[in-house]
Parts: sequence; C-alpha cells; structure tokens
Amino acid sequence: MNAEAIVSLAATALVISFGGAVFLANPRSSVGRMWFFFTVLLAAWAFGDFGIHLHDSPAAASSFLALVSIAFTFFPSVFLHFCLVFYGRWPETRVPILVALYLVGAVFAAFALHGYLFKLEYSSLGHAMGHGEGYEYFQAWMILCVATGLALFVVKYTKTQSKPERSQVLHLLLGLAVPALVAIGLDLSALPDAFPAQPVHTVVLCVLGIGVATRALLRMRSLSPTQEVIAGRVLDSAGDFVCVINREGYITFATELFRETLAVPRDRTWGAVHVKDFVVEHERVYDVFTDAQTDTAPRIQELHYRTMTGREFPVSVAMTPMVENSRPRGLILIARDISDRRELARLVEESQEKYRNIVESSLDGFVVIQDSNLAFVNESAVRIFEYRSAEDMLAVSFDDMIAPGSKAFFGGDLQNGTIGQDIFKNYEMKGLTRTGRIIDLEINARIIRWNGKPAVLSSFRDITERKALEREQARWFWEQESLTAIDRQLVTMVDLEELLNLVTRHARAFTRAEFSGVLMVNEEQQSYVWRGVWGNRHVIPETPFPLSDFYGNLVKKGDPVVFSAAQLTADHFPVAVDEGLLTVAAFPFSIKKNLSGIVVIGFRKEHKLKDRELRLLSCLAGKSAIAIANAELYEDLREREQQLEKLTSARVASQEDERRRIAREIHDGLGQMLTAIKFNVEVLEDAIGRGEAEKKLEEIKLLLDNVMAEAREISYDLMPSVLEDFGLSPALQLLCETFSRRMNIAVKFQSHAVSRRFDRSLEVNLYRTVQEALNNIAKHAQAATADVQLLGSDRGTRMIIEDDGKGFNVAEVAREARAEGGIGIVSMRERAVSFGGTLTIESSPGKGTTIVVDIPEAGKVPHG
Repeated sequence: MNAEAIVSLAATALVISFGGAVFLANPRSSVGRMWFFFTVLLAAWAFGDFGIHLHDSPAAASSFLALVSIAFTFFPSVFLHFCLVFYGRWPETRVPILVALYLVGAVFAAFALHGYLFKLEYSSLGHAMGHGEGYEYFQAWMILCVATGLALFVVKYTKTQSKPERSQVLHLLLGLAVPALVAIGLDLSALPDAFPAQPVHTVVLCVLGIGVATRALLRMRSLSPTQEVIAGRVLDSAGDFVCVINREGYITFATELFRETLAVPRDRTWGAVHVKDFVVEHERVYDVFTDAQTDTAPRIQELHYRTMTGREFPVSVAMTPMVENSRPRGLILIARDISDRRELARLVEESQEKYRNIVESSLDGFVVIQDSNLAFVNESAVRIFEYRSAEDMLAVSFDDMIAPGSKAFFGGDLQNGTIGQDIFKNYEMKGLTRTGRIIDLEINARIIRWNGKPAVLSSFRDITERKALEREQARWFWEQESLTAIDRQLVTMVDLEELLNLVTRHARAFTRAEFSGVLMVNEEQQSYVWRGVWGNRHVIPETPFPLSDFYGNLVKKGDPVVFSAAQLTADHFPVAVDEGLLTVAAFPFSIKKNLSGIVVIGFRKEHKLKDRELRLLSCLAGKSAIAIANAELYEDLREREQQLEKLTSARVASQEDERRRIAREIHDGLGQMLTAIKFNVEVLEDAIGRGEAEKKLEEIKLLLDNVMAEAREISYDLMPSVLEDFGLSPALQLLCETFSRRMNIAVKFQSHAVSRRFDRSLEVNLYRTVQEALNNIAKHAQAATADVQLLGSDRGTRMIIEDDGKGFNVAEVAREARAEGGIGIVSMRERAVSFGGTLTIESSPGKGTTIVVDIPEAGKVPHG
C-alpha cells in the first residue's frame, strides 16, 4: 500500500466522520443533511482514489475509476446545492434550478463512464486518474459552480448583521474556499504531458478545510434548530433585551442583544451579573418575587437600565415569574428601550402644550364638528357664544349656534370632502348665542381627521363690533353722499314748490316717516302755511293758518323737538291730530327776517328717533333754509326782471311811436312847408329875371333841396315806410343798398325761408338791430364788405350780420361799455331778449365780427 492510498483512506474516514458529526448534531436541519451528502460524495471520491492507488491490476483500478468519476462529476452540483441551502434564500424557480443542476451533473457522469472525461493512467508509483479528451468542459463547469457557491457565501457574509453568524460564515468560507482554490489552481497549472495525479498535500489541505468548516458548524450550533437556539434567534430578532434571573438575582440566561446593549464583556459569565448591576430600581424587581407567591401574572413596569459603562436609559419591562411546584424559581425580564418613545412622548407633550396654549389663549373660537355635533370647543368659543362652560356648549348641536338667516349656507354634510380641504375661508355669517342674541362671525373651516373619522375644524371670530363700525361708517358715507347730493339739487333748484317737495322727500328717506311737510311761518303776517306735504290722509288747506305762540316759540328756540301723542293737541297741532300721528318731530330753520320754516315728520305709531336721524334732519333743515332763501331771492329777481322787461318793452314801443310821429310830422308838415318855400322861390325867380339876384336864388334852391333830402332821410331813418308797408325783408334789402351807397361798403343781404310777416314790434326791433350793427361797422370796423342774412326754420328765425373788419375783444369791449355807459350792444341784446331770443357776438382782433340773433317761432304772424 503506497502513501497516496493511505492518505486517501484516511481522508475517506475523516470526511465521513465530519459529515456524520454535523448530521447527528441536528438531523432535521436541511443544511446538516446537505453537508452530510456533500461529505459522503467527497468520501466516495477519496475511497475511489484509494482503490485506484491500491490495486496494480488495471481491471480492478478501472472499477474504482468508475466510482471516482461518478462522485467527481456530481461534486460541482452538490457543492452549489449546499451553498444555496446555506444561503437560505431560494428563488421561486427552486425545483427547475436543482433539476438543471443535477441534470448537468448526470450528463457529465455519463460522459465520464465512457472515458470521455477521465482515464486510467499508470506510472512507477501505480495507477492514477488522468484527464480525458473532454475534461476541459467539465473543468469549466466545476469552476463556474465553485465560484458561484463561494460568491453566495460572500453575499451572505455582507448581509449578516449578527457577529456570531458572520464569524460562522467566514469560517465556512475559508474552510471551503482555500482547498477548492488550491486544487483548481493546481489542476489548471498541470502540464499536458505531466501525470495529473492528485498530490498528497492537496488531499490533506481539503480534509483540513472540511474540518474547519465542520468545526464552525458544530461550534456555533446555528444550524441546530433546538428550542434554545430558536428562542434566542426569535428574541434577538424581536429587538427586546431578554434575560432570566434566579431567586438570588443573578442572570442565568440572556440574549446577545442584551449583552451588546448593556456592554457586558464576553469574558464575563452570566452567573456573575446581578440584577443590581443593570437595573436602577432593582427593589421593584424584588417586589415581583415577593408577589409571585400569590400572583404569577406578568407585571409590566417602566424602569431604568444601566449599562456597564454607566449610561442609564428608560425601558419598559415585562416581568414574568417562573414558578415550579408553586414556588417562584426566577424571573423572565423582557425589556424594550423606550428612550425614543419617551423623547417622542415629550415632544408630543410639548407640542400639545403649545397647541393648548395657542388654542386656549386665542381670541378666536375653535370648535370641532363631527356628525353635526360639537366634539371640541375652546374657551374663546364658549365666551363668544355666551355659554357657562365648555360642557354646556358641547351638549348642544352646532345647528343651534347658527342664526336662521345663515342656516341655508350650512346645508348638507360638511364632512363630505377630502382631508385638508377648505370649506370656508374668511366667510361672514350670523351666529346665535345661548341668550338668543345674533352676532356677526367670520368663519374659517377645514376638513380634518378627528379620532379616526372625518370632522370639520372651524375657527370663529366675533366681528360684531367691527360690522357695527362698518355699518356706521357705511351710513356715514351714505349720509355724506346724500347731503352732497341734496346740496347739488338744492343749488340747481329755484322753483320754491319743487324745492319744498325735495326737502320732504329726503326727510322721508332719512327716517322712513309716514308723514312729512314744511311749515312756512310768516311772523309779519302772523300766519303759517303747509307746503310740500306728503303722506296726508286728509286734504290740508293751502290757505294760511293763524300763528299761535306754540309755533312762535318753536321758531325762536330753533332746536329740534320731538312730540309724543300726549303733547299733540288740536290747539297746537291740529293737522297731526287729524292725521292720527302719534310721534311728530319738528326741525325749525330761519330763512330771513320775519320768515321761517319748520320741517315736520310724523309717524302713526310710537317711534323713537335715533341721534343719527335727528342730526340728518337738522342738517337738512339748515340746508333748506339757505336754498329757500335763494329761491325767494330768485323769485324776487325774476319778478323784477319781468317788470324790467315790461318797462323796456314799453320804452322801446314808446320810442318807436315817438319816432313814427316825428317822421310823420317831418314828412307831412316840414316837408310840405319846404316844398311851398321852394315853389315860391321859383316864382320869385321868374319874376326877378337874370342877374345877381338870380344867382342867390339858385343857392337858396340848392339849400332847400338839401334840406328836403335830409328831412326825407331823417324821416326814413326814424320810421322807414317800406318796413311799415312791405315788411322786414324788403326794408333790410333797401337798408343795405342805401348803406352801401352812402358808406362805400359792399353790403350783401340774403333772405331764406322767410315767407311771412313778423310781429310789427319784432320787425322794428330786428330792423333797429341791423341798423345799429351797420352803424358800428361804419364807425369802428374798417371793413370792406359785410353780409346780412335772414334765415327761417321750424324752430324760429336767425339773423346773422358779418363783416371782414378788424374785429375786437368781446369781453374787453363789454367791460368798457359797462364802465362808460355805452348802450349799443346792450340795446341790441335787450331787443333780442324782449322777444325771448338771444344775441351772440363772436369776434377777435384781426378776424372780423359775427353777430347772431335767434328768435323763437312765436315771433311770426300771418300776412295782413
């Protein structure tokens, strides 16, 4: 028997013993079973190698070669299978992977039995297993399986958190990887012609590696699913610090997590660690021992553990007595670090405290509404809704806190929405307090989760005072706008009756009175009269009433007075009694000397006037005084203007009559006398004959002709006969022609759509206006041409006088005329105004002058 055979036989025995030891330690472990199967395969390989080296007969060696070939070809598949089982994470395609794995091994085994992979070699040392033609393919398959298996060990090592398990994986990896890598390295480095026998030291190295791996499996017992191991793993994975103490308080068992957390050195046995060493409140642990004689139920308490380095931390400990024969034998302490929970609880408590401070100290009311009921209210909400306590408020429905006018906006289920959705944002509504008082609220509402169910978080802000101020401000603005509007209306009104109606209408608008009117008091005549009455049920006479001391005193004091039904008598206020007024307010005002007024409003029910209403009506009365005084002045002015117009018309008519008389006397009297004188002179001329006397008579005749022509012209200017006989258009035509010849100014007259005669006085005034305008052109304009147009239309008659003269500043000339007493322009304007017309002058220096006279249609009369 050579050395190689002895080594192979020894290897066979050792590998079988290693596998059996692991299998017998835990026969139910899949890892143990695979390890045993793996070692049996290695033992078969080693035993076959022993048989090859032992026999010199080729036939006997060949029989052992078949055993070695089968064992060696299945080695990669079994190795990878073991690595997968040890890795512990199988994919869903587990069965197909194993079938494929062993199918490849079977294929290589079939090739090996036919001598394709291995062959028997002989040397001086004896027989050995050599490489066949297809060994390179098997070699590649073996390298792939070994590399994959070792890679699985590396991955498991990196993912394992437990130090013991990491140590186990590392020992297994070293025990399997070192011999496998050495053997593969030698196999790859063998020369083609060299004898590929397995070196003795390689076999020894493989056996040592298997031994190291076996020691790791047996020493750590991690593959043995005993109750103790399983319990330790479960307890470690649960994250609790578990230990068992005996009656003396010493630890008899503890998990690895307990040792690591409390920093217990590994060289210190558990029996040397007392409960006093790691439990700060150890007396409470002893109390559980004492109570365990009568009560074996678990106790849960919060204690403090102390590490071996002195650090203390809070734990929640479940202490369960171990009782044997009704006597406590020890305690199981299952602790969990609650430092994070304590810190979280502290933060939550601080947050809740801040929340409580914010919510309770807020001036806004906060309520949580769930299923139409109040689930939470703060103190401000209790105060806003005037409840005695939060409990009283929580007892009512949210619907009872909403005013009737705002309930329509809260119809339906407010909780139908997504969490975080805003329902109301700065929404204004009316609330209802416990006492029934309606308040103004500003509400914000959002859907939240309250006790696991949707709810509505609402914040209320009492804005009653703000809304009252806003309403007061709005009323103030309305009052100012109303008073401003009244000022504008009063300023434009000059009709007294319309003005008084306006005053009473605004008095009603300010107070919603059922009766209003104005008393116009005439102290000089000792009477008063009702004007602008509204809301009366009986006819109030327009005739004056006698003035009593009641009204006189009211006017003299000048202060507003409110009368109740008891103060309203038939003697003092007969109209109020007849109208059935129960409340009357009087606001006196002074217009001018001996003339005053009283704005009166009345109600047919008891009514208390507000300060605002009294203030507004007093202001209205004051404004009415000014407006009525202006209306009175306007009435006086209008009467005076009417009188002045009548006087002006009378003066103009008188002037025209006087002119007509003078013209007639000149024409009829003076003209005939001058004609007679001329006739006598001509007779005398014939009698005297020629000579010096005849020359003098010629001069006398020439003078008489001039005097007669001047007399005719004066007569025509005073009253042109053509105007009397033929009307305005022919008279103006003749006037323009005569003016052109006399003044050497081209004057053109045009008449359009004037087919009827005008009123005689109107024709005279229009004629005089044109006459005055032409005289001004001759005196001042320095014009070369002028136009006179007489235009008719449905609206009336327009007369236009234009010239191309030097023009003038209208405003400046008007001032000079007023200062110097000029009456030319004034006279023309008065003539137009006397017939309801207007006179407009448009002129500027260097641009000529245009005078426009507009007379309404009433000035026309039919011919004849």
